[in-house]
Amino acid sequence: MKLADMKRLSIGTKLIATNLFGDFKAGMKVREVFKVQSNSIAFKCSNDVISWLDYPKAKDFKAINNGFEILEKGIAVLRYEFI
Repeated sequence: MKLADMKRLSIGTKLIATNLFGDFKAGMKVREVFKVQSNSIAFKCSNDVISWLDYPKAKDFKAINNGFEILEKGIAVLRYEFI
């Protein structure tokens, strides 16, 4: 997967989001693509809350086996895996 593929996710695609940042481990939460725009993507959370994610720069994006990671200063802070 490339960054361009992330920008082409279709509405209704389900991913598992994992927070990898600091001591706070949010665990795995299911997110569904709700809206796709030219600069960001919206996920619908399990409690019907909409969460926005701005597309990262290429240096802050890392493809993994079944999804992608968002990096901050070279360290993975968010992981999204396809269901």
